[in-house]
Amino acid sequence: KGESVLESGLDSVHFMISTNTGEPKKPLEKIVSGGELSRIMLAMKAAFLDKDHTPTVIFDEIDIGISGRIAAAVGQKMYSIASATQVLIVTHLPQITAWADNHYIASKWEADGRTYSRIRLADPDERIAEIAGMIGGANVTESSFINAAEMISNVNKLKAELKPW
Repeated sequence: KGESVLESGLDSVHFMISTNTGEPKKPLEKIVSGGELSRIMLAMKAAFLDKDHTPTVIFDEIDIGISGRIAAAVGQKMYSIASATQVLIVTHLPQITAWADNHYIASKWEADGRTYSRIRLADPDERIAEIAGMIGGANVTESSFINAAEMISNVNKLKAELKPW
């Protein structure tokens, strides 16, 4: 009532969601954070994978507000999606990073009053060092490197067991 017909039609769609058990459903755009929205998009992408033909999916900040087992599950889900489409992920969690087939290192610097950035493919040793840095923060130790290498090894074993979509 009182709506006018637009170029795209008369209908409007609102996704309703409850992010916690027992809570009423509310409009998606009113209650979710950027990280939650990314994870909802991940779930939708997984659900519609066989019907959608998007060549590339980009997830940025999908790791906001998660850690540990949930991060590992998100990494595994994105790996599964990557069997059908290219997936690009910006993440700061080692549990997600370990699932990558290719790990790129982004860097930014200033020179002569300008900001420059570069992205390059990490070699296997750099990949371990990057994940060790995610684990150890400012205090990267030998244990951080061992844990990073073990994390990659464990994920590679899981990858070998997974079946493609």
